[in-house]
Amino acid sequence: MIALIGTVDAMQSTVHHVSLGAYASQGLTASSISGSVIIGIMNGQVADNLLVDAAQFSKNLNINNAGTGAYAQESGHSTVTGGSGNDMLRFGAGTAKINFAASALANGQDSIYANPGNTSLTLDFSQFIQQPTATSLTDLSHTGLDLSGATNIGLACGKASISMADISLTDEVGKIKLADNGCAVVLSTSNTENSSTADTIWQIYYIADTDAVGVNWTVTLVGQLYSESTVSAIQNVHWS
Repeated sequence: MIALIGTVDAMQSTVHHVSLGAYASQGLTASSISGSVIIGIMNGQVADNLLVDAAQFSKNLNINNAGTGAYAQESGHSTVTGGSGNDMLRFGAGTAKINFAASALANGQDSIYANPGNTSLTLDFSQFIQQPTATSLTDLSHTGLDLSGATNIGLACGKASISMADISLTDEVGKIKLADNGCAVVLSTSNTENSSTADTIWQIYYIADTDAVGVNWTVTLVGQLYSESTVSAIQNVHWS
């Protein structure tokens, strides 16, 4: 069986455009192909410009535009719109933009390898929240995080994971304040604000009140950002 799973434009310009859609997912399923679809450049090289559009793709993606190694320093430029699979994305010292989906179900749980200290990294949550705006770094081990107003992206350290029990309508130490019917994105790490450890794992959560009458918080992990930078480097990330 031959199934068209997508298109690759690697010849007509310096932009390498990979497009994978719903038919690609169906074709791979019909062909009994499991695992990840791998997108990368041969021999450890990087693409000057890599554009991947897989919003309708339900399989896992494994994208490497970092060269050799998970944290390689080669400079490539990447824009990735993943689908509902659990994607693995590796970026080097160039620029990288990741477009997250409108819901946790449509996004999957992605693993992102990029250093905010040397990668110009943009995380786009505009499909889930309006006018994404991030807080400054907040250590939840001794204070609370207020996302009840215009600010809707929280950067929380001193907190390994986030659950429904950590969401509140009021100001509380160690908790995240959200308004009724509110939604937000929170990145959290167990490392504290003053930690000198140059190895930080950020958990990325979608948080929303799904009850129009009362309050019913849903907290869903949509990704992890693996960084060989200290906690403070997260403030170098761009949001859109």
